Amino acid sequence: MLVHIKCSTFRMVGIGIRIKTRCDLMWVALQVTPVELIRNNLMVQRGSFKGAGLGEKASNKTSVSSPSSVPASTPTSASDSRSKPGFNSIPKSSGRTHYRGPIHLASHIITSHGILGMWKGIVPAMIRDSFGVAAWFGSFELSQRHICPHVGLSGVPGLLFSGVLGGVGYWIVAFPMDTIKSMVQVDVNTSRTRSVASVISHLWTTNQMGRLYRGISVALTRGVPGAAITFAVQRKTKEVLDSFDSPRSA
Repeated sequence: MLVHIKCSTFRMVGIGIRIKTRCDLMWVALQVTPVELIRNNLMVQRGSFKGAGLGEKASNKTSVSSPSSVPASTPTSASDSRSKPGFNSIPKSSGRTHYRGPIHLASHIITSHGILGMWKGIVPAMIRDSFGVAAWFGSFELSQRHICPHVGLSGVPGLLFSGVLGGVGYWIVAFPMDTIKSMVQVDVNTSRTRSVASVISHLWTTNQMGRLYRGISVALTRGVPGAAITFAVQRKTKEVLDSFDSPRSA
């Protein structure tokens, strides 16, 4: 029985990975990455997130890690606990561009880095969504097929419970890469090019790997209820639509 459950779980995770490696994965990343890039950098400018420089002295420059989104709802990573929030952490006299809004920021990115600069961070975004959504569906199906029957849950309560597990599975798998993606995306004011490898190397050498899960409680609080409702509504809607087709097929 245990071997059967493990094989079923691996098959379900494999299905999730194959789904998200198709064209829909690229399509989602193409839409989400520019939005997250602009949002993260504007949040940094507002002083919401502030941390130690990535690979440089904090006395010279400041680099930040900011939150990012998810399928339907996205992950949020917290800032360094030593940060002091302010309305604008980047004064106009500092020589750095002060963005007046999303259009001004997008114009600056395109002028400085070209149109492809709007998709900075698309690789970690694709990695995040691939494995995260695989865990999302895999955890849900595992609960529906094996956990809910064992504990006696069915109907809407079973769907909500399975959706909660799906949301937890997503954030546990996707949150570290979401944090890395945010660190890759900010700050567009600098000429440095960060990569997933350079961010991980920096966190490892500075003994800050724990930052990858900083703020996950906020993401779980926001995202898990949404995942539960999404799965419940989707399955119940499908049942209703299928009921209209059943008389015709009879």
